[in-house]
Amino acid sequence: MLRTVVLLFFLLANGSVKSQRFSAYQSVTTSNGLPSNYVFAVCEDSEGFLWAGTDKGLCRYNGFSWQVWDKDNGLPGNYINRIISDDRKGLWLSISDKGFYHFDIATGKVIPFLFPGMLTTQTIEADKQGNLFFLSYKGNAISGYVVAPTPGLPCTKVFTAIPHANTLIKAVPAQEIIYAVSNKKGSTALFDSYVGKWKTVEHRVTIPGSTLYYASLNALVTNTSLLLLHKDGSLRKEVKLFKEGNEYAFTTNSRDGYYVTDIKTGYHFIDNEGNRTFVNGTDGIGSDYINQVYKANDNTTIFATLGAGLQMLKSSYLQSASTNNKAVRSIVKANDRWLALTGNSMIEFSPADRVLKPLATVEPSALTMSVSGNNLVVGSLKGIQFYSLNDKDVTPKNFMPLSAGISSVYATSKDTYRAGSYGSGLILFTNKAIIERETAFPMKIIEDVIPLSFGFAALSYEDGVVLSHHNNQRIHLTQRSGLLSNSVFHLHELNDTLYIATKAGISLYAKGRIVKSLSTANGFAGTKAIYSFHDQHKRLWVVSDKYLHLLNGDRLQPISSHPLISSKEDLLTSALYDPVSHLLATGSLSAISLIDIDKLRTDTTRKTPRLLYTFVDGQKVAANASIPYLYKDLRFTCAPIASSPLSQEKIAYRITGSDWKFLQDSLVISFPKLRPGFYQLQAKIINADELESPVTTLSSFTIQKPFWQTLWFTVLSLIATIILTYFLFRLIEKAKRKKLEAKLHLQQLLQQERERISKDLHDHLGTNLVTMIAQVDSVETKLHRNAIAEASATVAHLGTQARDVMNVLRETIWAVQENEHQLGELIIRIRTFLQRLYEATAVSWHVTLKGDEAILLSPQQTLHLFRIVQEASQNILKHARATNVLYVFEQTSNHLQITITDDGIGMLSQAGDQSNGISNMRQRIAALNGSIAIDSASGKGTTIVVQLPV
Repeated sequence: MLRTVVLLFFLLANGSVKSQRFSAYQSVTTSNGLPSNYVFAVCEDSEGFLWAGTDKGLCRYNGFSWQVWDKDNGLPGNYINRIISDDRKGLWLSISDKGFYHFDIATGKVIPFLFPGMLTTQTIEADKQGNLFFLSYKGNAISGYVVAPTPGLPCTKVFTAIPHANTLIKAVPAQEIIYAVSNKKGSTALFDSYVGKWKTVEHRVTIPGSTLYYASLNALVTNTSLLLLHKDGSLRKEVKLFKEGNEYAFTTNSRDGYYVTDIKTGYHFIDNEGNRTFVNGTDGIGSDYINQVYKANDNTTIFATLGAGLQMLKSSYLQSASTNNKAVRSIVKANDRWLALTGNSMIEFSPADRVLKPLATVEPSALTMSVSGNNLVVGSLKGIQFYSLNDKDVTPKNFMPLSAGISSVYATSKDTYRAGSYGSGLILFTNKAIIERETAFPMKIIEDVIPLSFGFAALSYEDGVVLSHHNNQRIHLTQRSGLLSNSVFHLHELNDTLYIATKAGISLYAKGRIVKSLSTANGFAGTKAIYSFHDQHKRLWVVSDKYLHLLNGDRLQPISSHPLISSKEDLLTSALYDPVSHLLATGSLSAISLIDIDKLRTDTTRKTPRLLYTFVDGQKVAANASIPYLYKDLRFTCAPIASSPLSQEKIAYRITGSDWKFLQDSLVISFPKLRPGFYQLQAKIINADELESPVTTLSSFTIQKPFWQTLWFTVLSLIATIILTYFLFRLIEKAKRKKLEAKLHLQQLLQQERERISKDLHDHLGTNLVTMIAQVDSVETKLHRNAIAEASATVAHLGTQARDVMNVLRETIWAVQENEHQLGELIIRIRTFLQRLYEATAVSWHVTLKGDEAILLSPQQTLHLFRIVQEASQNILKHARATNVLYVFEQTSNHLQITITDDGIGMLSQAGDQSNGISNMRQRIAALNGSIAIDSASGKGTTIVVQLPV
């Protein structure tokens, strides 16, 4: 009980409600995204977008939100007084006191144009090409000009006239006709100075004594009246508009009649029969200051107001009145009067005057009302208040305090009532005392009691509904019994069937069971069903907290085209249908509405979706373009469905092979990446009442294959593969052949090296060993002869030879081992060799290293280089007669150069080339893929340059 009471107090609002007229207007204000509620002009462009001129800039509704241009982003001013479409994706603008401009919608570029004399916005309109036509006044002359939306915007004069008194000049630029409207004959004489090619027509009217102010072809506005004319110009009817002379009347023609405004006192609507209706701020339009009346393409009338934003009039069978944000808790009908509880007020309204006005002040916690004859009972959390209903007001009578709050009341007879309570079950009472408290009722907390033909029903928000028969039989229905929900808000009876409104939809109960349910699967929209009824045509209607539904077959169709709430935050709280007047009254958190059920029609329009632009990576292309595979961004811009921001219509789209999606916050459909192939972009419009348009193909486009998937690339790749395979095969074969040749050559070199080493060992070791053996024999002989001194000398020489043999053997073993050697190690070995070689001679030698001594040499390189230096040095020692020898080792990034220079007697190049030593050196350096050059001249020494890659 405490939870329910807290929730109730949360919904209750204190404060009274002021008188308010019911209105059929729907408002678009700053709460809907407009930058200002001060609107001067309205227009639809050639693509269907709605534009509004405000004191804070130029605005366009893109189907989801308002986009604003002002002085900060290019406009010369913020006050947009007039907007006219040029039908070329541009606008003509009158901007504050800055003048007139052409606005390019695509680029935002603004071009001013100058005009002679004084121009009035009343005369401005566009011709059939989108050029701007206007009249300019200079002295007593009137001139007509045309401005084309071209660079520089030059003005072209089409006529000049000097009118007689009480004569109007009316131009129809779409037809290139100029009318002289006058009471006098011969008005075409005004156009003696006519300079254009437009047709001139005299339009003579037969109305004496009136000052002509504004003209259309079948009606005139004077300073006091609207004059309806016959085709011959004679007066058909005069409709008085203004008590005093008026100089600022503006007229909008429509197929239904004429709207005449004077900016500051509302507007007059005159139908084609001359019947006048006057509307100002007290009639629900929100403002007396109406700057423009505009007829949209969907026949919605849009009013640009000062202070109330845009006011839109589309239907007359739905009218609402504000309760100043006070929730409506109960609605009842007493004869022709409707009563409602909201805030701390009881208010009344009637279909006749459509005025919501306070009737009495009530307890702020008042929740329910019941009418029986002239008696009115109001139940609250504090008790029961009795009133007497009079013709014009209500008179309080006695008050019956109750500790248990009263949730609902209905009259069981003239003076007896049954009430549901919060904690005490059912209560039966009169206006004087409580008759019975039925505390044993299955429910202690009852939200509503509703009379039925067989008894009554008690409803709960948590325990379902109890059906109580006159014979005291009681049936308790819950979710276990088949109800859609245990939260029940209303029920009504028709032909022995109960229609039970629950949190999840409507359950139908007949013949002792739930026979049918209508839930979200059947189209129910909203979070709970608060009311249901059948109209005179036996159609089932369901009111949820968001929508009015009509049962169509097995589907509850939400009537979204006629929203009963003004914003997403608003919720419907109560409803009552009157079968006599066929009116449905609904209350919400902020307003009361009256709906003429007989006149209500679902939206049957089927609009066709349209595509405006296609962009690929920011560049505009044709709708059926071929798109490069490597594109980054593909965008399709759809045309707006409707100009009204209150439209409930949706655009669904899909491409080949995908599911339907809805545009959410933009008219742009974007595809960041699609696979190669042919696609169709399809769309359909689902109107507010869920009627779908036929599926339309907006674009058929192709995403190109990448070049590696094209036929030419496949053929070229195949050819290239064959050629590459052939050359690779040739290269592999060549490499194998070279490898085999290198292997054979290496084997040959190894064999040669073995033979050379063998020869070296034979020449050096063999000869020395033979010599040493002979010397050993000589020592033995000398010792037998007792030649001790000679034997000692021979032994000493023998030791020297043995050391030489050992050195040669060590150098050979070092050079031919498998490990790599650093260049520095090779030079050390060479220095050791040269020291031994030149030790007993007068030759001066020197070794120099230029470069990195840490570079590595293979065993083959080490052996051959050592032998080359060895061979060259031995040749110098044996043949050159040199006194100085220089050895230079120079290492670069990828080469090693050895230069050996002596100052000997030189040699003949031919003889040198044919010597075994030189031949050995050439073979060795060739094995290393290097080169050797010998420069020698008789008497000038010899230079040997050896190069090899490292």
